[in-house]
Amino acid sequence: MKKNSNKTEQTPNKDVDGNMGLLQKITELISSYPDYNSPYIRSDGDIIITLDPNIKRKRKITQNLTDAIKTMMDGKHPVRTGK
Repeated sequence: MKKNSNKTEQTPNKDVDGNMGLLQKITELISSYPDYNSPYIRSDGDIIITLDPNIKRKRKITQNLTDAIKTMMDGKHPVRTGK
């Protein structure tokens, strides 16, 4: 750490080392949760942990179906009947 008067700030190297250590620990933790992909660090320093795309897709489909049924039950749109 650098010391400026009474303030301490981290040097870029220490910051990167700290981020990599944190990322390694998070990766070890996430490995026991198969629904999540490996975390990564964006260029702005944010750590991203994404949900498996297949699970996201399934949730979206389920939400769309739920919304369609809710709309039909509210009676806002007439239900087509097969003739």
